[in-house]
Order: sequence, then C-alpha cells, then structure tokens
Amino acid sequence: MRRAGAVAVALVALLVLLALAAWLALPAWIETRLVPDLARRFGMESVALDLRRIGVKGLDVADIGIGTAITADHLTADYRLEDLVRRRIARIVISGLTVHAAINDGRLGIEGIPLPVFDDTKADPGASLPDAGIGRLEIHGGVLHLTWEKKPIKIPFSLVAVCPETDPSRINARLVLFPHHHPVRVMLQADAPENTLTAVLQTDDLPLDRPEILLPPGKWPLDGRLSTKAQVQAALFPFKIHSLQGQVAADLHLDHPATRLTATGIEGTFSARLETPSRWQAAMAAAATAPTLVKAAGGQTIQVEQPKIRIDLAGDETVLALAARLTSGPGQTAPAGVKVTWPEIHAEAQGTMDWRAPAGSAELRFDLRLPRMKVLRDQWQAQLGPIRLQGLCQPGGKPILDANLRAAGRIAGPVVAEDIALYLPLQWPASDAPAGSLGLKLIPPTGFNSGRLKTVLRQTGLGLALNGTLHDFFFDGTALKIAAKTDWTETGLQGRLEAALPPWSPAAPVDLGRLAPAAAGITVDGNLTLDADLAITAGRLESRSRIRISGGTLAAPARKIRVGGIETEVSFPDLPILRSAPGQRLRFHQASLGPIRLSDGSAAFQIEGPRQVLLEKGSFQWCSGRVYAEALRFSPAVDDYGLTLYGDRLNLAELLDQIGGLTAEGGGTVSGRIPVHYRRGQVIFNDGFLYSSPGEGGKIRMADIERFTSAVDPQTLEAAQLALASEALKDYDYQWVKVGIDSQGEQLALRLQFDGKPAHPLPFVYRQELGRFVRVEAPDPGSRFQGIGLDIKLRLPLNRILEYGDLMKRPG
Repeated sequence: MRRAGAVAVALVALLVLLALAAWLALPAWIETRLVPDLARRFGMESVALDLRRIGVKGLDVADIGIGTAITADHLTADYRLEDLVRRRIARIVISGLTVHAAINDGRLGIEGIPLPVFDDTKADPGASLPDAGIGRLEIHGGVLHLTWEKKPIKIPFSLVAVCPETDPSRINARLVLFPHHHPVRVMLQADAPENTLTAVLQTDDLPLDRPEILLPPGKWPLDGRLSTKAQVQAALFPFKIHSLQGQVAADLHLDHPATRLTATGIEGTFSARLETPSRWQAAMAAAATAPTLVKAAGGQTIQVEQPKIRIDLAGDETVLALAARLTSGPGQTAPAGVKVTWPEIHAEAQGTMDWRAPAGSAELRFDLRLPRMKVLRDQWQAQLGPIRLQGLCQPGGKPILDANLRAAGRIAGPVVAEDIALYLPLQWPASDAPAGSLGLKLIPPTGFNSGRLKTVLRQTGLGLALNGTLHDFFFDGTALKIAAKTDWTETGLQGRLEAALPPWSPAAPVDLGRLAPAAAGITVDGNLTLDADLAITAGRLESRSRIRISGGTLAAPARKIRVGGIETEVSFPDLPILRSAPGQRLRFHQASLGPIRLSDGSAAFQIEGPRQVLLEKGSFQWCSGRVYAEALRFSPAVDDYGLTLYGDRLNLAELLDQIGGLTAEGGGTVSGRIPVHYRRGQVIFNDGFLYSSPGEGGKIRMADIERFTSAVDPQTLEAAQLALASEALKDYDYQWVKVGIDSQGEQLALRLQFDGKPAHPLPFVYRQELGRFVRVEAPDPGSRFQGIGLDIKLRLPLNRILEYGDLMKRPG
C-alpha cells in the first residue's frame, strides 16, 4: 500500500513537472512554430510577435508584425478554460493597429497578405461563419495608411464587434473612420442562419477639403461638406450585394484647371438592386436647392437655379443600359459682357454598352433642349428658341460624336434680325464635318431695304467657320461679304468676324425720305466702302468698323440745295453700340444753299450713338474768307440749337450779295461773329456783327438798293436819306464798315454802317428851305462829299432766302 501510494505521488509530481515544463515552453512554441505555420498556411509573409503573458484567463502580446503591412503595439485576449474548449474567446483588444494598403488600377492590396476575392463563381456555397468565435473584438487607435494613385492618405479608425454568447452565428459591429478628424460611422450586422449582411454608413457635415477621401487624389480637387446615410443588404456566403439605398446632402466646390463648380444645398437619393448575378438595376437622383455656379476656362461664369438630375442604370448579362434626365430652372451667364439668360433646360440621354463587344460598340444618344434664351448687350437684345442639340456618342477607344444643333430666333437693336434659322452638324473628331447653314432676314432702320443673309457654316475642330453674303441690305445691289471663325482654347472662347463691302454706288440717287419723312426730296449719291471686324479673346469682345464715302453728293433741287465732293471716313471702335472714335473727318468740295455758296468745308465730329452726333469743330470757305463753327451736339430728339459762327476776312460785296440779295462789288473784307439759333425748323440770327479790320478800308459798289426802299413814302425825310445813301453806295470808298445781322419775326434785319465818302459827285444838293438834300437832274453836277457816314437798315424775307431751314426738322 505504501509503495502504491508513493508511486501515485511520484506520478502526479511528474505530471505536474511535465505540465509546468510544457506551460513554460508554450510561448516559445507559439512564437517559433505555431505562428509561422499558420502564416504559411494562409499565404502570409513573415509574422513576428512578443508573447509576454499567457495564462488560464488570458494572454498578452506586444510588437506584432505581419510582414511590413500590418503592425500592432499591443493585443490582449480574455477567455475561460471552458470557452477555449468550445473554441471561443470572450474578448480581444488590439491597440495601435497600423495597416498599410494601396489602391492601384482600382484594386485594393496589402503587401504580404492575400485578400479574398469576392467572386460568386469561386465562392463555396456551403461556407458559413467559423465554429470558433470571438465574443468581443475591439480595435483602438487604428490607422489606415492608404496609397491611392501614388498619393498617401492617412485615415484613423476604431472598431467594436460583438458576437453574443447565446447566438454566435450573429455579429454586430461598429466601425468609425476619422478622415480628416471627422467621424464616418459604419454599423454592420451579420446573420449566418439568415445568410444576410446589413451595413449602414452615416456621416454628418464631413469636410471635403481632403477630396482624396472619396476620389483619386489630384483628379478632381473637391471642397465642401457632405452628409450621407446609406444602407447595403448583402448575402454572406457566397458574398453578394442585393441592394443599396441611401440619401445624401452636400455643398460642393470643384476646382479643376478647366472648370470651377460651386453647388450648394444638394439633396439626393441613390439605390441599387441585384436581381441575379447578371441582372441588376441602379438609380440616382439629386437636386440643388441653391444656385449652382460654374466657372469654365477663360473665366466664364454660369449660374443655374434648382438643377435636378436622375440617372437610371441597368445591367443584363454583359450589356449596360443608361438613361439620364437633367432639368433646371432659370440660368444666366455673361461672356464678354453679353448677358445670356434662359428660363429652363431639359436634357435626356440613353445609351448601351456591351462589355464583350469590341471597343467603340457603346453608344449614347442625347437630346438637349432650351425652349428659349435671351441675350442682352447694351442696345441689342436677342430672343432665341427653341434651341435643340441632338446626337450620338460612341465612347470607345477613339470616341466618336455625331450631333446637330438647330436654333431659331430674333435679334433686336439698331438693326433687327428675324427669321433666324440655324442648322449645324457637329463631329468629334472633326476630320470632315458636313456643312451646315445660317440664314436670317436683316432689317435696318425705317425706310431702307431688308437684307437676306445666307451662309455656309462648318465645324473646324473645337470651333466654327462661316462664309456667306448679305444681299441687298439697305440698298438694292449691295453684297456684303462675311467671314467668321471661332475656336475654344485653354483661355476660353476666341473668335473673329470680318465683313467687307467692296466699292458700291447706287444705280440712281437715293431719296433720304425713306429714312426720315422730313428729309423727303433730299437725295444722296456717291461711292460707299465698308469693312468691319469683331473679335472675342479671353472673354473680351473687341470690335471695329470703318465706313468710307467718296465722290458723294447731297441734293435737294426743290430747295436749291446741293453739296458736292463729299469725302468722309468714319471709324467705330465699338461697333455694337454704334459709337465712333472722336475726331472723325468730313469734307466737301462745294455747296450751295439757296443763294449761299460754300466751298472747301471740313468738320471734325463724333457719332455718340445711333441718334446723336457731336460736331467737335468745323469750317468752310465763304465769301472768299473762312467761317469757323464751335462745338455742337445734334440729336433728332432736340429741335432747339444755338451755334456761333466766326467769320474771318469775308468779302463784303459777296456777303451782301448772298445773305442780303444785294447786287454788290468790291474788295473790302469784314470779320466777326454770327450767332445762329435753330428752333422748330426756323433759322434765326441773333445780334450778329461783322467789322472791317482796323486801318483797312475798301470800296463797295451796290446797285438796285432802291428795290428795298420802294415802300418808303418818297415825301419823307427817310426816303430822301435812303435815296442819297443808295446813290452814294453805287461807288463808295469807306474807312470802316460794320454789318449787323439780326432776325425780327420772319424777316432778316440787316444794318449797314459805313464811314467814308463817295468816289464821285452825287446828284444831290442841299436845300436850306427844306432842310435836306434833294435830287437834281443833269446838267447840274450835284455835290462832292468829302466825308459821309451811312447807316442803312434793310428788312429782307428771311424764310424765302433761307429755304433750307426745315432740313433739320425731326421726323414726324
């Protein structure tokens, strides 16, 4: 008995020693044998760890490394012996987990660790959750270092996963990612008996100043904020996503070299459903409640109100079908200072693609419609619509685009364009795009011919080329050649339009009454040349035009008016507003306005708009001297003008002949100012005066002055004085002279003041008893005057002499 007891004690002691030895050797065995064997079994590279403690209730591991991709600072496991028997660990906590991964060509990889491929053709249909389980898994302070398209991204994360002890076939997990220190929460539920996996992702106001969180870095630099909630329903074994649905709200700012986009108040939904492994459907709808702004290359800004988009996708075997619809409310843009607005946009697209077919078999048909569009710039306004762009796109290896643009409309301004009809075929690549056309009717201001524009329009790369002719515009027989070219560059839209009218003259003088009724009976003739060009560069509109008239004639025979030898060249540096450059020149060779004869005239002027002209200065030859005019602004809306003319060395005899209708000869000259007032079609002289030069006398010979004194009673003293003055002026040498010019009612009051003496004796003698000079008959020699001052006042029918006054009347 004692021996048997001793043997039993020794056996127990040996077992205890063996167990103790095994326990002490267990960590080394795990580190050197078990872990490497498991790593080789699962295809991993080297695995290293420091097993610091292992006991009946748990273990403690530090400095874990799986290749160079995964490291952890610390791992603890809590368990009970009976849990180990059931292959279950109550809790595992991992701290400082770091994972290095990379996305290349759209695939996720972790160096040294083979990741499972979720392909239902290779999955084991009998697979399930493993018998062994973990009651609770916690990861604290995890960091994912992701290299995406060679750009590093750092995303901290934490994970808590729970598997109830009563039902180990179900797992609930909460994953929290911290991209740029902002949480993105993911809730996961796995149910093995039901073979379902449910995932819910949610984030609120996620800042997008690190856009690479969602998109490949550097591709689309995003900014803004994002809130979303999405739910995924999937099968576990084999893994297969059944459905996806969710909502999103965002404010987005996209800053791409070619386009800048700002979209705020975006609200949308998305969904997807997998019916069979080869048949699925997906849909997305989004709308922006606040205005959307797009700034394209060249600085062009587009604003769109309430854009809405819906995209439907469907897959069947290897065929992908797409249907998209875009609508928006009012929008506007202002390229080159031209304001463009539209009330709404409608766009639709349908397309298909077969994955198995050769490249280029995919096709997308699209249809863009704008019911109408308004274009405004200064005095110009265009109403366009409907506008429609239809086409077919084949986005294969070499994308191909075939489309056509149609538009109609009307343009109103100083010139009106209507019956606009545009047809433009479009291609990409534009190797040999077919020709389109642009036609319209051009209507000038009242009274002139409407022109018909016919052009050939053709795409050239990203631009357009136009060549055509505008026929019969303004006048019969005109043929204005037009050539235009546009192109889209990195700096935006660039274009140029050139127009030229070769020297043209009308078949017969043109009556200006066609333009303004008040000018009826006035004709113009001559040679007309015109050239113009407009250019758009870097969003700026520049334009210029030049009109040249040579050999021009203006005539009104009924009013005894004729202006010949007209020469002018007018330059417009900003054509759309019809404002010329200052200092434009006009010359005429000779002019006659009733009895008034002018020559060698010139004027500097500026056209300030379609209905306003500024006379900067002017001068003309008159009465062998020169007359200068001061600045004056003309407008059809004004019928009251004041202008002062300054005469320099005007021949007195010619002046009296032309303005007073007096027959006169002589070589003396006068200078001074002549204020002229034009009011309601009448020309009025206002206290004008002309003087002879100091110290310079002259000779004057006037005849037939009696016809202006015939109404005076011959028995009066006034009649005797006028008779003496009339006789003296037939041959009179004066020391100085002054001519007064004024208007009194409808008459011209002409006052002639002379100081001098008659060249010959006058047939007058003084009668003491009468107190005046009386005429004597031959052979009485009369009297020789050594000095006599003359002051003669004449009243002439002004409107009969100046029949040209109503030239400036406003049109009725």
